[in-house]
Amino acid sequence: MSKQKIKFDTTSLPPDNIRQLGNRKKFHPKDLINLTPKTKKQSQFLTAYYSQIPIILQTGCAGTGKSLMALYAALSEVFDESSGFKKVLIVRSAVETRSIGFLPGDASEKSAPYEIPYQDLTNFLITYNNPYHNLKALGYLDFRLTTHVRGLTFDNTIMIMDEAQNMDESEILSVLTRLGLHSKVVICGDTKQDDLFRQKFKSGFNYLQNLVNLIDPSKTAVIEYGIDDIVRSDIVRDILIADSKI
Repeated sequence: MSKQKIKFDTTSLPPDNIRQLGNRKKFHPKDLINLTPKTKKQSQFLTAYYSQIPIILQTGCAGTGKSLMALYAALSEVFDESSGFKKVLIVRSAVETRSIGFLPGDASEKSAPYEIPYQDLTNFLITYNNPYHNLKALGYLDFRLTTHVRGLTFDNTIMIMDEAQNMDESEILSVLTRLGLHSKVVICGDTKQDDLFRQKFKSGFNYLQNLVNLIDPSKTAVIEYGIDDIVRSDIVRDILIADSKI
């Protein structure tokens, strides 16, 4: 079995060395796998994304590649110095608790369990060792829960609002108004996976959709994925087809 290719690793480096690494370009678009769209909707998303539309809403079925395509496109631009974008920011809500202030640990320790899906996506997109940790250490990637974005401004940033169906109206507005100069947002959500109702909270996703529809159409794009767009596996498609008949 061949060993995984190693480019560099910040895991054991002290902060000063990490900062020194960050002063030199270490990632390039070619470090990403060659990811080609598998469906027409994925192609539509990439067309809208690279058209520099500042607000893109992706809605619909699980397993259609919404988060994967968003992260791939965002990293490809951040790795390209000519784009002017400096960082990818992933934001999602702490659904289980709605507020994580009482949990032990600092902000990074509290958010760690929510970062696992994005570690997996990054490992898929970049074959070098420990890419998620390296991207964060070198400033290419940031992850925050909605609790930790209030009062901040993100310039030169590509924001990914993931699992947006699990944000309430105040969270959605709070996150979207953090966008600064030369920044844009990709929003991903699926109303079928709304976890808020279990806790008697109301999802703000309908509010979000109405909000996007009221913004200048030249600044927005909406991509709606259906069952035919599922690429995760045939069994996921079968499950969702069965669910639609219940």
